Amino acid sequence: MLDFDQKKLNKPKNTIPQLKDTLNDSQKLKFQQLKQKIFDEAHNLLDSKDVTKFERYTEDNQAVRLLWAQDFHVEKAFTMWQKWISWRLKIHADDIREEDIACEYQSGKAFWHGKDKLNNPCLVVKVKNHIPGVSSDIMVKYVLFLIEQGIQKSEEAGTGMISIIWDREGFNIKNVDYKLFETFKQLNQVIQDNYAERIYKVYILYPNWFFKTIYALVKPFLTERTKQKVIFVDQIEDMTTYFEPNELLIEHGGTSPYKFSYKLEKNTQLQKEAEQQINEVDQNLLSNNFDCSGVQSQQETITGLENECKE
Repeated sequence: MLDFDQKKLNKPKNTIPQLKDTLNDSQKLKFQQLKQKIFDEAHNLLDSKDVTKFERYTEDNQAVRLLWAQDFHVEKAFTMWQKWISWRLKIHADDIREEDIACEYQSGKAFWHGKDKLNNPCLVVKVKNHIPGVSSDIMVKYVLFLIEQGIQKSEEAGTGMISIIWDREGFNIKNVDYKLFETFKQLNQVIQDNYAERIYKVYILYPNWFFKTIYALVKPFLTERTKQKVIFVDQIEDMTTYFEPNELLIEHGGTSPYKFSYKLEKNTQLQKEAEQQINEVDQNLLSNNFDCSGVQSQQETITGLENECKE
């Protein structure tokens, strides 16, 4: 049984459906068993005083999704949870800042727009906007940042799930990033193991014969639940079967004129970094009889940080 503190810790938020309420008596017992194992292990891995982080890793709905993914096998679900939290702690997932992935984000290769007919927020991925050369570390942070955004949006929508439009239009050999093949392979496994139950459907646009051939080779390695989530869309007009026209971009068969735009703002973190550099210059001036050579203005400092994205 869960103790008082855990019940209080995981008090449901009004806007988020509680998946445990859909379980039968046998499933609820397994849910309780898994939650106790998670709670005990979380005490060993986390600082229980950090309530926000502790809630994230012991959340009820996540436990139910793990059980769904493993057909209510408690030990297998717990093993998945251990791998998930170990991976997140290893890459410092909770410390990722927007400015860490701003250069990738402003590329427009992926952005959130609209929702499907079931009110699931939609991530639009335009693979033609990917430019090879990004480090595996940044790519992992970028993908995880998008996942975290999606989780937040889906819970605000009250569905807990997202849809993905994978737009292959304009994709060619220049977008192939051979250095990231192993990274994508690892990410695919992590997403399939820990976030698959967050994905409602993935709509593949413009799936040519080559893509379908590759998918046929990969398909045997996917779980049945994952296979059911992938939909090939051969006719763009078919997208209105799943989305209202005003929730779809014009190029996806809808009526939305939305154009993604993202500018690296002079946010608080950049401001702090700039101010720190200015303070260091001030200290040097005081200790070097006010020699002003090499002084950089605050605006120049911030501009320099922004220009890193253009290199």
